[in-house]
Amino acid sequence: MAALFFFYWLGEALAQAPSPDIPAMTWRLVEVRGADQAAQRLMAGAGIEIVGKESKGGLQALVNRAQQQWLDSLGLFTRVLIEDYGRWLAERNRAEAGLAAPQDLADGSLGGYFSPQEILAFVDSLIAGDTHGIISDTMIIGFSTWQNPLWVVKISAAPNADQDLPEVFFNSLIHAREAMSGMVLLYFMRYLVDNYGVTDSVTDLVDSRELYFMPLVNPDGYQINWDNYRNTGGFGLWRKNARDNNNNGALDQLLDGVDLNRNFPFQWGNIDFDYSSSSNPGSDSYRGASAASEPETKALIDFINKRSFTAAINLHTYSAVLINPFNYRDLRTPDSLLYDRLAGLLTAGNGYGHGNAIETLGYPANGELTDWEYADSASRGKIMSWTGEIGATKNGFWPARTEIPLEQKKNLAMLADLAKIAGFWPTLDSLAQVRAQPDSSRLHLRFRLSNLGILPNREKITVRLKVEAGGEFNPQDSVSPGDLSVAAVPPSERDSLLVDLSGSSGYYPAALEVYEGGRKLRSFAFQLKGNLSPFDLTRDGKTNIFDLLDMLRILASDQPTGADWSAYDLNHDGKVTVLDLIVLLKDLAKK
Repeated sequence: MAALFFFYWLGEALAQAPSPDIPAMTWRLVEVRGADQAAQRLMAGAGIEIVGKESKGGLQALVNRAQQQWLDSLGLFTRVLIEDYGRWLAERNRAEAGLAAPQDLADGSLGGYFSPQEILAFVDSLIAGDTHGIISDTMIIGFSTWQNPLWVVKISAAPNADQDLPEVFFNSLIHAREAMSGMVLLYFMRYLVDNYGVTDSVTDLVDSRELYFMPLVNPDGYQINWDNYRNTGGFGLWRKNARDNNNNGALDQLLDGVDLNRNFPFQWGNIDFDYSSSSNPGSDSYRGASAASEPETKALIDFINKRSFTAAINLHTYSAVLINPFNYRDLRTPDSLLYDRLAGLLTAGNGYGHGNAIETLGYPANGELTDWEYADSASRGKIMSWTGEIGATKNGFWPARTEIPLEQKKNLAMLADLAKIAGFWPTLDSLAQVRAQPDSSRLHLRFRLSNLGILPNREKITVRLKVEAGGEFNPQDSVSPGDLSVAAVPPSERDSLLVDLSGSSGYYPAALEVYEGGRKLRSFAFQLKGNLSPFDLTRDGKTNIFDLLDMLRILASDQPTGADWSAYDLNHDGKVTVLDLIVLLKDLAKK
């Protein structure tokens, strides 16, 4: 009930927040010719989005009226392709829209996307429907320019307590026109809540991490776009917050707003790379009057500095790339090798490119959040941070609602994997089952673990064997693996478990479970070989003609290979010869 009351109040606060009347706004899609690399860098620094290329070498750019005039003043040729690009996008969306299923989170009032109020209502529904108590009530960390609440929620096994576990920060919509980023993040939140206690991998992940979510970093800017959609039927392309730069009490498309992702203190307004942000209030990448001048920026800085995040991802739209520091210039970090390895893991599922801003987008960005999270660590630890640019360039801002579930599913693994690598996260490099000699009723499970995560293990690592019962096999009575405990698990370390197979036969579903302290992190499934007859070479639980054929196959290959070649050494003389065939024939003759 407390969560429901809170969201009622939060919705009322949002509705009553002071804001000027929002005028109808339009953005043009123009063709630009004659823009060399230097001109394109200037365009990027002015916040002009290049959304495509013309077949004859020109560029397609998203501009307002003043920006087009500025391009003309540079001596570039411009031609309007679409006068009202936001309306054109909305009409395309309606033309391509399919019937969205609610589970896809593509049924919002903003052309399939959630409005600001619907984002709150959705999180409210997660809290109300959480039967395991893993999502916190919303925590207000500050207020926006228009006094809209800035809020976060936490998902963990104990969301209202500090657990001294690896902490991860997920956020979206720092740029107000990048709604796909918010829809992807909300989908991930619901995936965790819905699958906790149902899917072991999700339960283990939530139990071992403290996950913080801020789906709406820039509520004022997003409200501007929502009002534009309601008033004109066209998608809004406002990027910045609602700062009244000229102090006239009205919202002016050509003069107001600060780009929050150019307002952070690290390398803010670096004059050596001035084209990576702008000192012009009319620019879409206006960095503000000073570093951290905006209430949204200050609230984020204060919140992050009070936490102990080890990893963070700041979601944007679009370009299908994962961006790591440094972004204020083309400079690799001291952790560049680690960034390369982790980015390869994070993008394995979505196929995104990765690197810094120059390598991925072709232009720098100073005063931005990802660089600050990583580099400005004097008052807290270093954060391994990324910018995730969600969606293909061809779909641009506000893709058709049919694209929303595709992007949600495509990026689910990236977000889950980020949570995993934020701490110690083991992987099973190898597993071999070697029968003990001369007592073949005992089996050595030899395995190698390594750590994929950012941090070493904080507590003792324990590996346990779990075996499903089947037939006459009773794991409680006949499997005695004990626990394997090591202080750390470096990539080069090998260990094994000794399994007693007395009274068992056949194959059994099993798993190696890895614990850090008392928390299970991962489970690696495999088939455990029971106490099979040494003459059952095909491991089908019987000794017959097929085992004879298998022995003949090995003998015909001259030298058997593989981890189990010793299984064919039936007379235990260290080699496989015709003498082993004779031993097998004698056993078959008894049957």
